[in-house]
Formats: sequence, structure tokens, C-alpha cells
Amino acid sequence: MPIHGTDDTRQEVLSPAAPEKIRTEWDIYLLFSLHKSIAVLVNKSRLQPVGDVYTIQPNCLDLEQSLLESQELQPVSSVDKTINFLDQKCLGTLTAFVVQGGMMVTSGHAALNERKEDIEIGKFVNNTLVVFGWEAAPDGTKPNSFNKDQVFEIAEVLVLKREKPDYCIFRTTTPIDVMRFPPLDLLPSDNLTVFTKGDAIITAGCPDGLPMKVAEGKIKSYALNAAQQPWQYLASVFRGCSGSPIFSVKDGSISPFVIGMVEAGEKDFQAVNEQVQVVKLTGDVDGESQEEATRMEAIRWALDRQASVTITIICERPARNRTPPTLVVSFKGKQLGSIVFKGNASPQGFITVSTATLMELNIAPIEITTLNLRLELPENPDKTNTATEIKLNSVVLRIANPDSEKSTEFIQKGRRALRNTITVNPTPLQFPAQILTG
Repeated sequence: MPIHGTDDTRQEVLSPAAPEKIRTEWDIYLLFSLHKSIAVLVNKSRLQPVGDVYTIQPNCLDLEQSLLESQELQPVSSVDKTINFLDQKCLGTLTAFVVQGGMMVTSGHAALNERKEDIEIGKFVNNTLVVFGWEAAPDGTKPNSFNKDQVFEIAEVLVLKREKPDYCIFRTTTPIDVMRFPPLDLLPSDNLTVFTKGDAIITAGCPDGLPMKVAEGKIKSYALNAAQQPWQYLASVFRGCSGSPIFSVKDGSISPFVIGMVEAGEKDFQAVNEQVQVVKLTGDVDGESQEEATRMEAIRWALDRQASVTITIICERPARNRTPPTLVVSFKGKQLGSIVFKGNASPQGFITVSTATLMELNIAPIEITTLNLRLELPENPDKTNTATEIKLNSVVLRIANPDSEKSTEFIQKGRRALRNTITVNPTPLQFPAQILTG
């Protein structure tokens, strides 16, 4: 993800040259700056808790040293001194932002292992800190430490997908104070704005883990009704900006809705005669280069209590002439529904989770993480003819736009190829975070 255009026009997020809506309190109702909702993800080895603060460790390199040591650029012996921000610390790995309910969103490849080959959610959760306030002040000074109320550990990943689309929704161990770090609104599915080639955009994130920067750019292509596919744009974003929110700009005004999230793109740096140089591209929307952004539609419904939420359960058919019991499904003590597999009918049932149930539980759809399943037998069961256990084959949770015409706007996760035995005693079943692809 390189420089698009002849010059690096990125600005510090609090610079007087940065767009006003990013750095000042502008909304008379919410009274927040967009940048307050954006955080950097940091490996725990780079911050040391000391008393009430986290201090940046000596192993946190500046950009120049980081480029000299990059395995991807070897062999190199020097760095082009015209590259911006060479003396700034590369504290972070990715960018994230707050969404509804104090949950956070970033890119799914945040959980890639060091070889960039496999997803390792456990290591991501255990080794990552969420840090707010990684910003250069207007006078250019940068933080050397952070108060503990700016730093959060990750509790769990609720859902993750590595590509097409590339996203991760997670929750922190200590709830995010949404008055201090307000949630960003995602682009509504009923949005009537048509984005076309050349439309202006702006994004804020932490390129190469540096203090937060603002980058302006243009849309290259934005297909309609393609929620699972990325859209394309041109902006000077770099590795570390993955997970940064993107906003549209109309008539000089920044929209409050996140229309996309930085995902992937062109190479940032290259070695030329053993010198590290930044890659510069034309910035022409009709050219071949482009960056890719994750769309917000499917992610939005994962957080929206108005979503269509369906649990599909497939079991083995009880033995012939055996009366099937009722399968009862609950979450956090609340019964979500029940299924009776009757006669010769297919051993498959559906439970719809209502908006009222989600509101009663005070959760977003994606927070349905562990179900309890049990059998309910007839009041006077015929012990010789009533099935007292069933074999569970699969359980799938689907969260989608309630408008069935927009069929690409969904998230689906679950467990398949199960052989769990369900009896009258409650059996917990946890959904994995990773998305089902088939």
C-alpha cells in the first residue's frame, strides 16, 4: 500500500492541516472526533505496565531502523531520507475502531501467525493490546507512555474472516467506555448514495504502526449488491493501516458513516541498489494500481438487532418407530426456540431469534457465541418407544439483512461434522469465530 501520486500528502491526525471533522468536535449530538474512536493494535512485548501507565519499550524500532531490518527488503544498507516519518516509532501492527456496543472491528488478517500462513486466534487474543491515543500532538510531540484507561486487553474474537471480505469483530476484557471512545456508525444497507469513480474519500489509521495519520484519496470502483467482495480505491495507506475506517467526502463534508475498511493493496517499499525507497504510483483512477477495502454491509448486520438471525440444526434421524423428543435451544438462560423432528421428516430444524429476544438479552446477533442444547421428553414417555438421545450433526448461525433480496449481506458461522450426543442434560456448544465458507 504505497504513495498514490507524486507526493506523500499524509498528515498527522491532530495537525492543523488535517481535515477539521477528523480532529475537532463537530457533531452537536455526539460531540466526538472521529479519531477518538480509532485505536492501534500493539504486541504486548512493546509496552511495559509500570504503575498506572504502559511505557513504550526499547524494542519498539523507529521506521528507519524497521525498514533496514525488514526481511522482505534484504539486502539493503540504507534508507531514502526523503521518506516521511523515519524517526517515528513503529509501535503498532494494525488499526481498529469502535462499533456498536463497545465492540471493535479490524482486519481478519490481524490473527495471522508470524509466517503469515495460518490464523491463530488464541495468540492474537493473548498477545495483543488495544491502545487509544497513539497520536502526535499539534506541536509534534509523541507519547512515550499511555494511561491504563487508554489500553485494553482482548477478551475474545466474536467472528473472523481472512478474505473476501477480510474482517474481525472482537470484544475487550474491560468494556469500552463509549462516551469516551464513541462507536462509529457503519454505512446503512438502505443507503441511497451511489459511489462512483473519482469520488473523494478519507481514512485515518496507523501506517507501519506509526502515530495516527490521515490520508485522502479517491474511489476507483464500488460495485452494488456485492457485500462479500471488496471495493477499490486509491489512497496513500501503508501496512498497519489495515483495519482503518474509510469515510466518503461529499461537497467538502466528511460523511459520519464508515463506508469501508482498509484491507490490502500494492507493495509499500522496495529495495533499489540496496536502498529502501517508498513505492510511488500515479494515483490515476484509470490506471492499473489500486487498494482494496472491505465492505461494511455484512459486518453491519452482525451488530444490528434488526437483522434476520436463524439457527439451523441438523441431527441424525431417530431409529424407525421411535418417537422423537423435543430439542430445546437456549442462550444465557433464555430459551431461543425448540425443534421437534416428526415422523419421516428431514432431521433438520430452524430457529429464528427475534429482535425482541436480542433486546431482552441486550446483545448484538454476533454475540450469540455458546448455545445450550437439551432434550425435552413427553410427560409420560413410553420408554420403549421414545428416543432419549439424538446425535447432532451440525449447527449453523446465519445473520443477514432481513430484506431477502440483498442475499449477499450475511455472516454465517457454525459447527459441522459433529457427533455430539444430546440428552435431557444441557450440552453447551460453542460457535468458532471463523466463518463458514461452504
